[in-house]
Amino acid sequence: MYAEPAKSEIFPSIYQSFYALVISYLIVFLPQAVGAGEASMEQVRRSYLDASQGLGMTEFETFRKITFPLIYRGLVAGGALVFLSTMKELPQTLLLRPTGLNTMAVDIWSYASEGLFTQAAFSSFILLAISAFPTYILSTRDLVK
Repeated sequence: MYAEPAKSEIFPSIYQSFYALVISYLIVFLPQAVGAGEASMEQVRRSYLDASQGLGMTEFETFRKITFPLIYRGLVAGGALVFLSTMKELPQTLLLRPTGLNTMAVDIWSYASEGLFTQAAFSSFILLAISAFPTYILSTRDLVK
């Protein structure tokens, strides 16, 4: 009889490693960041870049003085969105985290599943407090202008 190998035997070097968790987060959350970056890059017209070159600016100066001021709000919003998404991601973290690495979402889930609601409430409050600032950034335009 052929026995199917366990998942840890197929990828023993990365299974339940910090690298596997980071790679999985990149695969899942990178599209959110890229989408925000692309939307902000649409504000940069080619004529702006051509005019800066006509004025003798280097590519770095053009980026620093023209492109970056137009795109930084989108980059901040994309970063905040990804941060919020990763803070509350539980299934991916439970399956791929290294043994002994607990995130706040894992702690909240563990405490709640064991009926330790006071400890779960404290961790939940900390998670909400950490998430409040990026949520505020995403919900107001005046802060990032």
